[in-house]
Amino acid sequence: ALADRNHPSIWAARARLAHAHGLLNEAKWTPYWGFYTQFGFGLLPSIGGTSYYNSAPLELRQLPFFGSSSSPALRWDISGSLPLYTFGKIENALKSAEANVRLNEWDAEKVRQTTRMDVRRAYFGVKLARDSRYLADEVVEKLEKAIKSVKKRLDAEEEGIDEIEKIRLEMFKDEILARRGE
Repeated sequence: ALADRNHPSIWAARARLAHAHGLLNEAKWTPYWGFYTQFGFGLLPSIGGTSYYNSAPLELRQLPFFGSSSSPALRWDISGSLPLYTFGKIENALKSAEANVRLNEWDAEKVRQTTRMDVRRAYFGVKLARDSRYLADEVVEKLEKAIKSVKKRLDAEEEGIDEIEKIRLEMFKDEILARRGE
């Protein structure tokens, strides 16, 4: 339960899901029409002559805005677009956004299940390590008893036992002590 509430991967998956829901809302409510306005201001020099012959003096043609007969100019434009037919783009955008939400819901569930599996794996790994340590301690005790028994039999010079048996048991004990740390 703590991993379900606090794991960073689950938080990230929930954030991706919230982002997908935001994209779906955007696809539903974004207008596909648009209206725009522009405003402009400037100075115009006096215009004289015809389209083929300019009667303005040379100094006004070189520096037209510093002449004495300049006049203000204003411009205001309104434009807009309204799609009459989008060839299925709006419907397909909605379907795509809904599919993205479903994908992120399943991804969040996958991350949640993976996290739960990792928690179980860690829990049972700790239990296995604890039980393995107890088992290794028990085996070391039994090997120590066996080594003492072999030493007694060697000291008593019994038939059928030699120093190799004792060395082999000590080697097993050292191997288990070395592996216990793992």
